[in-house]
This record gives sequence, C-alpha cells and structure tokens, in this order.
Amino acid sequence: MSAKLSRRSLLRGAGMAIAGALVAACQPKVVEKVVEVEKEVTRVVEQEVVKEQVVEKTVVVEKVVEKVVEKMVSDSPLPWKYQPLGTPNDGKPITLTYWDWHAPRVEMMERWFRQYTDMYPNVTFEVTTIPWSDFWTKTKASIPAGQGPDIQYFHQNNHQTFVYGGLLEPYPEELFPKTEILETFPMTAEWLGPDGRVFWIPTGAMTALIYYNKDMFEAEGLTGDDIPTTWDEFLDFAKSLTQYDAAGRVSVSGFDVNGAEAGNTSGVAYFMWKNYGHWKWDEDYTRPCYAQQEFIDSLQWVVDLKEKHKVVDPDFLQLTDAFAANMAYMIFQWSWYTGDLNLNNPELNYGCRRVPTLTGDFAPCAGNGSPDPQSIVVPVTTPAERKPVCFDLIAYLYSNPDFLVDNALTLGSPPTAPALLNHPLLQSDESIVAAGPQSEWVMYTHEQGSPLALEEATKYIQDGIFLSGMDVKEAVFKAQEESDRLTADFIKEVGKENFHVAEREYRHADQITFGECLM
Repeated sequence: MSAKLSRRSLLRGAGMAIAGALVAACQPKVVEKVVEVEKEVTRVVEQEVVKEQVVEKTVVVEKVVEKVVEKMVSDSPLPWKYQPLGTPNDGKPITLTYWDWHAPRVEMMERWFRQYTDMYPNVTFEVTTIPWSDFWTKTKASIPAGQGPDIQYFHQNNHQTFVYGGLLEPYPEELFPKTEILETFPMTAEWLGPDGRVFWIPTGAMTALIYYNKDMFEAEGLTGDDIPTTWDEFLDFAKSLTQYDAAGRVSVSGFDVNGAEAGNTSGVAYFMWKNYGHWKWDEDYTRPCYAQQEFIDSLQWVVDLKEKHKVVDPDFLQLTDAFAANMAYMIFQWSWYTGDLNLNNPELNYGCRRVPTLTGDFAPCAGNGSPDPQSIVVPVTTPAERKPVCFDLIAYLYSNPDFLVDNALTLGSPPTAPALLNHPLLQSDESIVAAGPQSEWVMYTHEQGSPLALEEATKYIQDGIFLSGMDVKEAVFKAQEESDRLTADFIKEVGKENFHVAEREYRHADQITFGECLM
C-alpha cells in the first residue's frame, strides 16, 4: 500500500476516533455499573427497581451526548452549528433505512451511522446498496408508493424530478437555518428548491483529473510533474509512453480514454470544449447547442487519439480496467474515482494531476464539473414520526467538520465549505490538492431535469461516433436535432418558469461567449 493510501486510511479514522474516544471516556464506568445492576435486577425481578435503572441509564446516555455535541460545536470552524432536538424518537427503538449506490461512500456512511448509534443507542440503521443503473428507477417508483427508504443519497441530475417534482421533504428551518447553511455551503444558493427552501446540500466540488500510475512513471524516470499542462503537449507525451505488440496493436496505453465518452458528453471532449470558453445554452435557456465547431473539433480530437495517434485502440480495455491492471500510464476520470480506487485497488500506487487546457492556463474555463459529494435527503413519504430522526441525523453529519473532511477524502473532491479548504488533512490528499487550483475555474452548471432527457440525445454522439464509426459532424447534427425536440417537449411539459439552467451563474461568466450554432 502506498504511503498516500496509508495516510488516507489513518485520516478517515480520525473523525470517528474523536467522538468515539469522547464517548468511551465519558461512560465506561457508568455503563458497567448499570449493566451490573441490570443483571442483579433480573435475578430479583422487582419491577420498581427495573424502572429506576432504565431511567438512570437514559440519563447517562443523554449526558454523554451532551458532552460529545458540546465538543463538536465548540471546536467547529463552521458558521452552522448542530442543534439537537433531544433524544431521537423519545428513546424508543427505531431503525432507519438508507439507500445508496456508491460503495466507498456506503462504507464511510456506515462508520458515521455507528457513531450516531453510539450517541443514541435506540437508533440503528439498515443500509441497502443499489446499482446506479437501477437506483433512480427504483426510487422514483417506490417513494410515491410509500415504499422508499427513510433516507437516501442524492444526485444533482435529479434536482428537477425530485425537488420540483415533490418527491423530497424540505429541510426544516429550525435545524437548518438558511442563512447559516448558505454561509457554510455557498454553492447551496444555486440549488434551492420551491420557495427558496433547502432540500439537499452540495458539500463538494467535483471535477476531472489526470490519474497516473506512479510505478510505471518511475520506471520511465518520470514523475507527475512531467505531465504537460496543454493538450497538444499532453498528446505528444501520451504518444511517447504508448507501447505496441508485434502486430502494431496497443499493449500499454499512454492515455486510455475508452469509456470517457459516455454520458451527457461529459468526457474529454466536453472538458476540452469548455476550454474554448463557449456557452452550451442560448441566452434564454431554450436550446442547448452542441452543433458548434469547437465541440465538433473536441470530439474529433478524441477520435484522433485512437484512429490517428493510436495512444489507445478502440477495443482496448476500458480506462478503469486498464489502469487497475497497470496497462495504462494515464487516464481521464472524475475525482469520485479516488474513493473507488482506494476501496477496490488499495495496492495501486497512483497519483493525480490537474487536467490540461488549450493554453495551459485555466481562464476562461478549465472545464465542467458538478457538486459532489452531495448529501442525504428525506423522501416526502417517509413516515411523519420518523422524519425528525432523519433530519437530526443529517444535521449532525453535515454540520460536523470531521464528517465533512472524511466525506471529501472518500469522494476525492474539495469541500464547498470555505472554512475547511485549508484543513491539513485535506491538504495531504493528492487528488484534492490537484483539483484545488482548477476548481476556481470549473463551471459547476446544472440543468434541472434536462440532463436525463439530453442523455438520450447525446447517445447519438456516444453510440454513433464511438460504437458505429459515424462521422463526427453527422453525429453531432443528429444529436442536435434530438436535443432540440426533447428540450422543447420538456419545457412545454413543466413550464418555462419551472425550468432553470444555471450556466451563466459561472463566476467568470464575463469571459465566456456563445459560439456560432451551425444549425
């Protein structure tokens, strides 16, 4: 295991150790006494004494919780402080069900759920991991039927459907005062729901990184500092690393992008396109324009990586498989991949660097990104008596700096809480350090509801170009026709007043232009 991973493992335990050690310091002798008396009561079987012991035990737990919370609040640099509502569910046993799709995050959440149970022994958790491919279909069907989880993890792609579609309960103002929430997590202002209410919290700023194999680099006498910062120089560097077999096929890729084309044009081409500094949407947010020459050129650059420059073959391993197998020097991936690597490939000695740009500078835009990590949400159909416990848990977690640091380390993204940006544990994480300088220049846009619709349109690009060998321009024009139709239908369905794209809320919007739309 690399030194970096060892540090991360140590750091992740730090948050748990703080509360755990405090609970242990406060209660061992008292709890031992209570247990001993309970055993004695069981032998005597005197109902009056049993009641006395139950009350005494409850008081002990409350005192421990008070001390843990006092320390958390007093030590927190965050403007928003946790204000517990009291013993959850009046001390009666309750099990909260939680759904998620991302295994590294599930592992982290389970650690913190145990801490909450340490404070409140009557609250336990039942965790279910559902594959991403099924997660949203299942939740959309189960929540209206009252068969969904008590709490679940959220993804911003579903903001329109879940928040404006009425599937989520807004965070209660008494636990989540809006002024303090926005001061603690400024990006939340872009993701408020109906009536300006908070439904979820964007806790991290995800962007793309270049992941590289340190052992393979060392064998070539290279370090991460040798990775160029312009796309042209980066291409030459990737070509110099690529190895071929006797038949001339790629045996080790200098830069594997197989699989990076998937999704809503969110791969290398989309990242390069943003480097040109062009908007995707028209000024009135009625039409996304893919048919810009700069986007076509960016897609062609990715095609040329395979067909012209041959840094990877089209049928070579997918980028994550090749990277894990030491068959790719570098890959392009979103920073959530850090947590995936640490969980599934803990022995892989990898590093991270910023993505290249056209000029080497980040201005006017280093690329696109999204808020991630995000937060737990509460479905609207969660039983009323269970919702206060759900929201108390959420408030405890997301106002806790130790949790937020663990959260950032697990997902590999800088936190959106300014008070934590220079935290020493985060500054020791290579993926977060790599993402930091470019984060200021990443466009964290959102299209409420449209990504899921437009994903269908952009399959013309993904499938047409990279699976069927269609001409790039032809594929883009077909995608443009489909996206025009889907967007118009969607706006007609939900109403223009309920459709909002935040692209022009980019902090450097004055440097972005709209390119010529070719159709």
